[in-house]
Amino acid sequence: MKKLLFLILVSCSLIKIGRTQAFLNGDFETTTAPSFCSFAYINVSNAFFTANMSNSFGFGPGGSIDIMHTSCPWGPAQSGNYFIGFDYNSTHPSHNAFSMQLSTPLVTGSSYTISFADKGDPCCIPPGPVEITLSTVNNAVGTTIFAGPSPTVGVWNTRTFTFTAPNNGQFITVRALSPGYWTQVDNFRFVTPLPAMDKLQLSAKNTGTNTTVSWKIDDETDIKQYIVERSVNNDMFKEIENITCTQSRIYHIQDPLYYKGTALYRIALVDKDGVLHYSKTVEVSKNDSEENTFLKVYPNPAQNFVSIETSFEKGELQIIDLQGKIILKQSANLYQNVDISSLQKGTYYVRVISEKGHSTHQKLFVY
Repeated sequence: MKKLLFLILVSCSLIKIGRTQAFLNGDFETTTAPSFCSFAYINVSNAFFTANMSNSFGFGPGGSIDIMHTSCPWGPAQSGNYFIGFDYNSTHPSHNAFSMQLSTPLVTGSSYTISFADKGDPCCIPPGPVEITLSTVNNAVGTTIFAGPSPTVGVWNTRTFTFTAPNNGQFITVRALSPGYWTQVDNFRFVTPLPAMDKLQLSAKNTGTNTTVSWKIDDETDIKQYIVERSVNNDMFKEIENITCTQSRIYHIQDPLYYKGTALYRIALVDKDGVLHYSKTVEVSKNDSEENTFLKVYPNPAQNFVSIETSFEKGELQIIDLQGKIILKQSANLYQNVDISSLQKGTYYVRVISEKGHSTHQKLFVY
């Protein structure tokens, strides 16, 4: 009887362990690559990547993955020091691909949530969107579990997706979904529920020129920080503010109400282990008869490319030098990436003009 009870307990423990998954090197920090910038670790072979990146395996026909360090011109990493770059060559169709080993195989039919960060290399556009698959082997693409939008050039975006495991694979593979230039990824991790999130009270209220986003949570024991995210008109969620947990339990932020239509807000809570937990979303709408003037230019200072957010769905975007000469002109919309590689180092103005004639501007520093 004792032997039977022991076997039952061991079996239950194995089931529990088998369902607790983690990336063995999802942040790419376990590597033998040097901690200084070196072109020797750009466009490396699959064999070199596999030998130098722990629990990761290069296998794509492109055979030219980048092991990138935050000190290099293409940095910084989203967090830590190392991240990975890859592309899909449209001239000679072939892609780079790599796999990451999990601590245990996934359970077929079970639900999982993964988050990671991506961005486009500022050297060239457009970057290729990311395809993620679940594979039972470390050297081949498996079944697709995520197909992302195009990354933002020069800006890290956190992607989070939930999927039902199509097989019992132990390898997550990554490659570019379609022809494009260099894409960078970092910080792959499983997102697990945090009990405190069930009690988080989130609200968003239109106050005329701003949206007031408020939340309350009673238990902040394991909470490190809050990331406020916004989605406008069914676009991807974007981070708008990052707040360190102060144990005050009640928080408020002001978000410029520059969009038209409906916006969704959510809170990404970061626990002490660095794992993300997402709240439910709340909705707020803007009166379409209003037209606010909002402009965000980043990064600033910038080199090669700059991202621009504006309140005008249609209009004109101009980049003007200090003598008042229009150096660059193109159509304006809510979100856009602008190639500034032809600009000389110096100070410029970014100006957007709406169809109704409203305008706003901001300084841009090019280095």
